[in-house]
Amino acid sequence: LRCICVNLYFAVFIGIYVLWKLLLVLGPFTLFVMYSFWIPQVVSNVKRNSKKPLQLQFILVNTITRAFPPLYFLGCPFNFMQWPTYPRLLGAWAVFHAALCGVLFL
Repeated sequence: LRCICVNLYFAVFIGIYVLWKLLLVLGPFTLFVMYSFWIPQVVSNVKRNSKKPLQLQFILVNTITRAFPPLYFLGCPFNFMQWPTYPRLLGAWAVFHAALCGVLFL
């Protein structure tokens, strides 16, 4: 059991380190990769040829609640991480998510 815990914490540490280095290298563009949580659902809908498998409320609430961290860190000029703001990137990200939600509503 101790070996499993050590391996788990090692994997978590390595994952956080890799994400941190990726964020430093690619900058805020990793936002599109990290917050593309609707893409697997869109692919599943296309494969199964299903229309509206999720309720409208679920899609909206899920998208809005998951949008808070990027909106705060990239949109608020006085965030606690003191990251610079990227209004254009944030606008592109909002359009990207609106398009994904639009595809899910079809």
